[in-house]
Amino acid sequence: KTLTLQAGREGRARFRVRAGDRPGAAELVFQARAGEQSLSRTATLSVRPAVPHRTTLSAGMGTGGDARVTLARRLRPALAEQEATVGYSPLILVHGLRTYLGDYPHTCTEQLVSRALPMLVLLGDPAPDIDREAVLQQYRTVVGSLRARQRASGGFGFWPGSPHVDALVTVYAMHFLTDAGDLGIPVPAHMRTAGLDYLRKIAAADPAAGQRAYEQAYAIYVMTRNGRVTTNYLTRLQEYLEAHQPKTWRRGLVAVYMAAAYRQLKLDDLARDLVADYRFAEPGTDYPRDMDSALARNAQYVYVLARHFPERLAVLDDSQVTRLVKPITEGDFNTLSSAYTALALGAWGRGAGSAAAGRLTMLGPAADDAEMETLAEAEPPLLRSAVPLGTRRLRFRGDEERRLFHTVTQSGYDAQLPDRATRRGLEVVREYLDEQGEPVTRAPQGSELTVRIRLRALDNIRHDNVALVDLLPGGFEVQRESVRDRGDGWSTDYTDIREDRVVLYGSVDSRARTFTYRVKVTGTGTFVIPPAFAESMYHPDAQAQSLPGTFHVERP
Repeated sequence: KTLTLQAGREGRARFRVRAGDRPGAAELVFQARAGEQSLSRTATLSVRPAVPHRTTLSAGMGTGGDARVTLARRLRPALAEQEATVGYSPLILVHGLRTYLGDYPHTCTEQLVSRALPMLVLLGDPAPDIDREAVLQQYRTVVGSLRARQRASGGFGFWPGSPHVDALVTVYAMHFLTDAGDLGIPVPAHMRTAGLDYLRKIAAADPAAGQRAYEQAYAIYVMTRNGRVTTNYLTRLQEYLEAHQPKTWRRGLVAVYMAAAYRQLKLDDLARDLVADYRFAEPGTDYPRDMDSALARNAQYVYVLARHFPERLAVLDDSQVTRLVKPITEGDFNTLSSAYTALALGAWGRGAGSAAAGRLTMLGPAADDAEMETLAEAEPPLLRSAVPLGTRRLRFRGDEERRLFHTVTQSGYDAQLPDRATRRGLEVVREYLDEQGEPVTRAPQGSELTVRIRLRALDNIRHDNVALVDLLPGGFEVQRESVRDRGDGWSTDYTDIREDRVVLYGSVDSRARTFTYRVKVTGTGTFVIPPAFAESMYHPDAQAQSLPGTFHVERP
């Protein structure tokens, strides 16, 4: 568009811009000329779909050298990646879990540590295709973030800036730093010393059953691995449990971690006696705490067994390995259980023998209705290949005498907006309100609107650690001072304000909770209203998504 001006005069030009299909940076170039002189200015815009960028993982295990996978998502071509990995070792699953954890959009301290744990598994794997320097750089980044979250007491908070220390998260973080140190990776001395001092406080507290016993046993285990003398803590905790839970306490992780501590203290008879009574947790069982699940329990057991009781690996028959990975194949996993599984599979895979020599093949159709054709082939230990966009089905083949472990990751923007609301245990409704408090889908440029979000649980269960992502339409700006940690009956645990979204974290029950904040409408035109999305970070079956819409911004 051209605008002609006389000397000393001003003018105005209006032009329309339509967002294209390719997300990313876009430029508007303005050029001015007067005689032989010229000047140009560039304005940048960000184009993104009205859905968040997501990474999803499907994983499984096939017998008889054969496995089939159906890809669940259709992705926009731009910024999309699809990758499949298959091999004979359970370590194969670590590659997919690492991608899932590395792209996970939320960053509480647990998730930060969980993102880094598979890095340690890969650093302990001699496979030649690992970029060790890149993995070490990621490790250093995570440690830098952890340093900022460690309190003066030595404990770690669940969220950045939180004054409260989370005992389990602290033990988990120190477990991570301990594993890193065992691999010869530098661990900041002050972080290690302060963290171990806090673990001593956990271990020295009065014994109790349930969660506290688990935290104490876990803390004692990590302390023992760091050379701290823990015999008195072990004796006191065991005496308490024998007196208060004599028939049940040996069946769970408390006994497993105590056994591992005894093994390191060379008290082998006590260690063997305790570790022998663990009962494999059954998938599908409901557990009272967010960070507890059958997958997390069994993975920790396998990890301890492989690391400290390698002679007992033979007790893990095919049925138990299948039970371990079954929740992953069914999509019933979260960041914590994924990280523990990566640790377990890494430790178990290194002790389970070498991979078979059979050639690995990945097949898929060139089109939806086409016959299968070979997409990639490789010799063991693994086949790792990009999956062409548009592929809906895959088949993996290998040695008929071996199990096949496989993962498929899909990263990108979904090609289509949802055409129906999602209500799986949660419900979310988002509206834009004018100055009179009435819902609107039209407003003049420059006006301010109130964003009202209502969230509730539909299953009569209190859901802690729910993440609510509210993507903004184009041309909407968050008024940051309006975003507080307390709404109408809903106090958030943490808020994350970004350029194009507001992310809220908190607990939800059957009572409808309301959260409001203000936005300013800065551009005219017609904009897509992205759906609001809520999910329980530790129970992936609890999700909610509102419908998308359209908002019209008019010239004043």
